[in-house]
Amino acid sequence: MNKVTGNRYAYAKQYKSTVKFQVIRSSQRASYIKCAAACLNEENCRYFSYTRDTRQCELSDESIVSINEENLTYHRRSGDSFCSLEGPLGMEDGCIPDESITASSFYGNLGSHAPVRARLNTEGYAAAWCNDATSDNISPWIQVDFNRKVTVTSLISQGRGEYYYYQRVTKYQVTYSNDGQSWDHVTDALGTPMKFPGNKDANTPVASTLPFALRTRILRINPTEWNNHCCMRFEVIGCF
Repeated sequence: MNKVTGNRYAYAKQYKSTVKFQVIRSSQRASYIKCAAACLNEENCRYFSYTRDTRQCELSDESIVSINEENLTYHRRSGDSFCSLEGPLGMEDGCIPDESITASSFYGNLGSHAPVRARLNTEGYAAAWCNDATSDNISPWIQVDFNRKVTVTSLISQGRGEYYYYQRVTKYQVTYSNDGQSWDHVTDALGTPMKFPGNKDANTPVASTLPFALRTRILRINPTEWNNHCCMRFEVIGCF
């Protein structure tokens, strides 16, 4: 592989904008397998792309945005592998421990409304995390600390599981951090924080795919609109 200096600019069709990223190495007449192996062997490689017709392999750093182009295979590196097999990261099945799920508040400080109740398909009691509307109705949030960096690609949300309350988040934003102090929004290509659709009923899961794969330790959901009360359940999709 040849060293490449400077930046490359690619056209991201889904955003109709130009995305800048740093190409670490590039080679031609490579195979898909050799391209993947080269990224694993390159300490700073976070992504690789492989163009089938030209057999062009490019390794790139953390800053690239996902690009969907015809004839291009694109993969996000996750640790020592790539996120070709995505799945739930542990909200519903309990692999994420209770203490890793925290929130800005919860209703009446009652355990039935606590952050741990935000696990997807939680039943009984309040059947959701619900914020304390009296003290925390401006910018509530709920977050998961994975205690290591993971790759997040999408979210699945639900409303409060008890039909007669009709309480659910209808729109939310996503922020992320590696230290719990400095936070970034998931944005569109223009840098505007994105709003993702929430729920229209109590139990129907709604999946929202992020515009690019996040590599982060802490994922925070910031509800911006809700019906009757800010209550939700969710799952995080991605890979370790």
